[in-house]
Amino acid sequence: MALSSQSRAEDFAVRRRGSDLLIHLPGEAAPAARAVLLPGHVFVQISAAAAAAPALSTALPSLLHRHVATDRTVQAVRIGLLGLAADGRFPQAPAEALVEVFLPNGEFAADAGAALYAARGWQRFQPGKPPSFGGDRHPVPSWETELPTEPVTAGGVALNPISAGVVICGAGERSAASHALVFAVRVDQAAARVVVGADGRVPPATEVAAAVAHLLLSGHALHLVVLLSPARADTWLREFAAALGRDVIVAAAPAGGWGDDRFGPFMSLVRQSPGDGQEVAVAAPPPRWQRRDHAAYRLGADVVPSGVVVRTGRLDRVTAGLPHDPHGWTLYLGSPGARVSPELLAATEDLLGELTPKVRAVGPLRLLGRLSIEATALPDDLGRYQAERWEL
Repeated sequence: MALSSQSRAEDFAVRRRGSDLLIHLPGEAAPAARAVLLPGHVFVQISAAAAAAPALSTALPSLLHRHVATDRTVQAVRIGLLGLAADGRFPQAPAEALVEVFLPNGEFAADAGAALYAARGWQRFQPGKPPSFGGDRHPVPSWETELPTEPVTAGGVALNPISAGVVICGAGERSAASHALVFAVRVDQAAARVVVGADGRVPPATEVAAAVAHLLLSGHALHLVVLLSPARADTWLREFAAALGRDVIVAAAPAGGWGDDRFGPFMSLVRQSPGDGQEVAVAAPPPRWQRRDHAAYRLGADVVPSGVVVRTGRLDRVTAGLPHDPHGWTLYLGSPGARVSPELLAATEDLLGELTPKVRAVGPLRLLGRLSIEATALPDDLGRYQAERWEL
């Protein structure tokens, strides 16, 4: 019997990458490692071909024993395979050799940067104990118990739970929770995220605000995440904050990935007030630059809602107060009336050199100061950028 089990186990290739245990067929490319788990936790990710193999359910206990149970640092295992939770015999056996085993009840998501999320929760198996509910997400965020676990309707909008929090769409629209991008929104352990704009559509700001008012969590922050949609417009955000009657922390998620989109290459969070005011709440530093405060850096770069200001003189208040542009960001060079030196141009060139072509393509360069005689010959990279995106 042992030889038969071993033979079936040998039908599969297994790789360990960080907290992921990747199972696939020999000769098949291993699935990409995606999970970021707490220490001592392992996520078993199985390729589609391996999951369809009839021998997998028989071979899986042996594979877990060989690659997981023998590792004394492992405390719990989450297995990304549908259907196993319904078979109470299989998960209990590995759980006796391990500390805990978690299986998804139905569909689950494991996007990079997001939490491991099961739409109907994770089933928890422990040695000597009956199966129990193991939460919806891993790691479990502090706000999880305060959000709905099932789709609900509030007024004219529908709220659907996702890994990062909830996604809001019109009550009569197809569920936005089926949109792949909403499950790629990064989970903030301290702040639940309300996502709007899936499929480019967004309900009226007043309706979204009414629904969000019921989600204001006791002791926990709440972020609004806007996908590429009318919600990215300054007017929609102002109306939303005004209807909610409080400042709103807004995060931007790009259409094709996270972190390099049109809100600006360095902005992470912006605070929208009920009036016209916007300010940067959190800004990620440019590579190799040193942080001076929450939105400024030593080489004279200030992240503002509408882009980035590179300067040696004072920060122009008018520029700092411009709202973000949902269609692009702007690189401002210098301060009004101040000389733009060769050193400042060199710093700007270094900054541009760190950006991807996609980010540079949506960012025009606007001259605020006056070029000195020494700086009239622009460095090569900045000169090429100026020729393409120069505004006066």
